[in-house]
Amino acid sequence: MPDTAPPARFTEEALCALLKALADQRAESLNRHFTSIQASTVAFAEEHRRFFSELEADTPAPPVEFATAPNGSIYQTSYTEDGTSFFVPRSSLREMGEEEWLFAKKSVALNPAYRVAKNAKPDVVAAYFNTDVPADMNRYYPFIQDAWNIYPPELDMGKFSFFYLADETNNLERKPVWTSIYGDPAGRGWMLSSIAPVYDGDVLKGVVGLDVTVDVLNQIVKWKLPWGASSMLVSRAGTILAATDEARRLLGLGEGKPFTTLRPIDADETDPAHLRVSNIPDPLLRADLSGFLGSKKKLLRASSADGTIFIAKADVEVTGWCFLLMVPREALLNEVDKLERSEARLQAELRSREAELAYKIGQYNAARGFVHDLRNAITRLEVPVIRLNRIKREIKDLSCKVFGAAAKSGAEKDNDLHDLHEAITRRQPAGGDENSASLFKLGLLQTLEQAVGSIEDVKRLIRLSTAFMEDGLVRAVRNVPEEIDLGSLLHHIVTDMQLDYPRIEYNLPVEEVKVRGIRPIIKAGLDNVLKNAVEASSPPHLLGAAIEVRCEALDDGARAVVRDKGVGISPENLARVTQMGFSTKGEEGHGLGLHFFAVSLSAAGGELSVESEGVGKGATVTVRIKNA
Repeated sequence: MPDTAPPARFTEEALCALLKALADQRAESLNRHFTSIQASTVAFAEEHRRFFSELEADTPAPPVEFATAPNGSIYQTSYTEDGTSFFVPRSSLREMGEEEWLFAKKSVALNPAYRVAKNAKPDVVAAYFNTDVPADMNRYYPFIQDAWNIYPPELDMGKFSFFYLADETNNLERKPVWTSIYGDPAGRGWMLSSIAPVYDGDVLKGVVGLDVTVDVLNQIVKWKLPWGASSMLVSRAGTILAATDEARRLLGLGEGKPFTTLRPIDADETDPAHLRVSNIPDPLLRADLSGFLGSKKKLLRASSADGTIFIAKADVEVTGWCFLLMVPREALLNEVDKLERSEARLQAELRSREAELAYKIGQYNAARGFVHDLRNAITRLEVPVIRLNRIKREIKDLSCKVFGAAAKSGAEKDNDLHDLHEAITRRQPAGGDENSASLFKLGLLQTLEQAVGSIEDVKRLIRLSTAFMEDGLVRAVRNVPEEIDLGSLLHHIVTDMQLDYPRIEYNLPVEEVKVRGIRPIIKAGLDNVLKNAVEASSPPHLLGAAIEVRCEALDDGARAVVRDKGVGISPENLARVTQMGFSTKGEEGHGLGLHFFAVSLSAAGGELSVESEGVGKGATVTVRIKNA
């Protein structure tokens, strides 16, 4: 076997493909995450729709108090634990009609829905509802003390808090929408929202929203990755929604700046400069990444002042964003070198293990041949023993006849005849020393008995020795998988059993069915399955019932099927047939065979399944063996 290692299979292209696969995997995880938040938004909107459909003037309203703020706006002063705040800007007071005041008072009953919407998802920091026509109103959870300090007295909700993304003009399908990144008026920093319209029939009543901060997103994209890779979440418009510190360093963006404001906000402050791809300082990297975001490509070799950066892109479908995985080419090539060295070491270790395995298998085959020869020797002793026993019986019968006849005629007193009788029937006295007894002091019949007994003892000792040796050999190699011709193995098992049960029919493919596994376990397991089928088909009323055996190759292993027309299995026993200790054979069964085989198959990724339509309707055992 040559000492040189095989050519490395860890190429730059292969690792780039792996980078893309990792990006797809993470994007799918994020997609599920944001889909869950979006589903909560839809449920939150449905709670408001139901509220408006059931809103009536004569229903009692919960106790709630409002006050006029110094700037002329209206705000809710009453507060309960885990309650919501309410705000109406001064500019909307003249539009506050009876229906609007009815909503202001009775919507306090929605407090539980706000708590559920916000607390059901740990990433959500706030839940709110905004109206636009005829009056601008805002209900918000958690409660904001002195809301008039946050919102200005002159406010058009239709142009604020991304209300317009979900209104009749921009969202004809009335679906939930994700906003871009913006500064939170309530002071929670940069964030984005999942929003959805609330309709009462065809009338737009307002828009609900669930807020997620950028700080939370930054924690979401932090992911332990190989090769020192970094990750980033970007909108199609090129806004960096979240990024790891290493991703910011690669793009030259520095640390993220917190959102701060010293005045009430009357318009959306979106897409801050430090969170835009268009403001990446490196012109080459900026151009490459901007073009990449707008393309259908999934992998980019971006140029930067520090060298080439590989960037894999995957879509987060529910939001329309992109998840990016980035790794410098230098780090990727270092990983290639590391993997090549690791592969060379593993290849050398594998060759050493293969040589050791070949030696063990050689020893096993040689020892197995020796044990086989001993078994043949025992078999050859069977015929002489049978003959000796027959001769002994014939001599005894003939002696009885001859000496019985002599006794009747009075010839038993003849000395020669008497000596012959003694020579045949003489036995050693009880308690005598067998080793010191002369062969000629024993009668012929006792000599034959002792000879047969000695041969039987030798056979028994050889059987015990060979069983012990074979058990030791099996234990020595039992954990060594090998390639097995499953069709050939089944053929040998079936032909052995056909001696006792000729109605076993097997349909084995012409081509070889190869599977890699531990031969002693597979052979013993299949042997047990066939034996069970034979025993289930052997009662007198089932004589002649055929047993079908077949096998086929699978992509990752092979399948063997044994179908009998025997006694069948009752429904209550079907689920227990592979349980340890369960048997339908009474004292003759130990309930370990199928259990051990099923556990061994399962541990290797395979499966043993048993089907039966009931008592008297036979059974089918399917054995799926996965390549080790």
